[in-house]
Amino acid sequence: MEIPSVAPGASVKVPLPTSAQETKSDKELYLTVVFTLRDSTDWAEANHEIAVFQHQISTAEPTLVSTLTPSTVSTLSVETARAKSIIKGSNFSITFDTARGHISSWISNGTLLLEADPTTHAAISPSFWRAPTDNDKRGSLEYWTRFGVDTLTSQLRSISIDDSAPDKVEITTTTFLSPPILSWGYTATTIYTISATGTLAISVSLTPSGAMPEHVPRVGLNLRLPRQLNKVKWHGLGPGESYPDKRLAQRVGIWEVGDVAELQTGYEVPQENGNRMGTRWVSLRDGEGKTGLRAIASGGDDWSRNCDREFSFLVTTHSVESLQGAAHPCDLVEESATLVRLDAKVAGVGTGACGPGVRGDLLVGVEGMRFGFVLEALGG
Repeated sequence: MEIPSVAPGASVKVPLPTSAQETKSDKELYLTVVFTLRDSTDWAEANHEIAVFQHQISTAEPTLVSTLTPSTVSTLSVETARAKSIIKGSNFSITFDTARGHISSWISNGTLLLEADPTTHAAISPSFWRAPTDNDKRGSLEYWTRFGVDTLTSQLRSISIDDSAPDKVEITTTTFLSPPILSWGYTATTIYTISATGTLAISVSLTPSGAMPEHVPRVGLNLRLPRQLNKVKWHGLGPGESYPDKRLAQRVGIWEVGDVAELQTGYEVPQENGNRMGTRWVSLRDGEGKTGLRAIASGGDDWSRNCDREFSFLVTTHSVESLQGAAHPCDLVEESATLVRLDAKVAGVGTGACGPGVRGDLLVGVEGMRFGFVLEALGG
């Protein structure tokens, strides 16, 4: 587009191309306008991006079920051993820890997709904690730790396995997530639905009780994947990080990085970083793109009024403990795994280090809520 000369303080109208004005679609469609430098200057090279603007032309219904065509439809079986049940299909197996009430591994086509955390022994677990930001340290951090949000433990209250249907196995658990000693926590009812096509749907219903805090850092799931699943692709805001009060510099698109390290924001003081909001789906594959895992938001009626169908995700090799304990980037220690967060809600970052904290409506309130995700194995 040819941009006319615009004097300081003045404005002009530039007509859009005819194609942009006439385009119609039943898909999610955006007009993206990017302003770049035409010539080099003392402070930036030609084509340096100055500003970007997006306008949504059309919307599409959210994807609530898998859009992938399953390669096989399995006959499911359930093998029960001491303190675990193994759900098997023709090309996959999911191991469920019946003593603790969570999935401990998922193998598809001979490839490990989910592995157990060495501390919690869970491959997937509800979580409300994240590493603090520098802005948190003057306000929210002390508040959250006083309520023990960083020390929540999981106590299994009940579990049931329903394998009566030929095309799915449904495991329902009730757990109480609470800090030691303190008299508050979440009762979490989680339904794991394993389908004959090899997909895993997770629906979580949370009910808080007791002398609870007013807000927490986030609400979502922690997943632990093998380290070789390090190629990330997503549809949502990018390419950089985004939070509820830090997202206008990002735009909707389909983005991809060849390694998890490219998703990190390298702050001089190690802290929470790398969240991506407005996500429709995210996939993680091995370096050759042959195997992997894909996540979409789901839940149908399980979504309450206070949860968006879009979600946030974060992928890293740095554990919360490593980020919290590091004074400098050189102190960070990488895990031998790919750590993934899938969040229904995340708090803003605020300006607490030198100004106000997070605005009230951008905090994650402690309240009853429901959210869900569908995970599916990816082939070549």
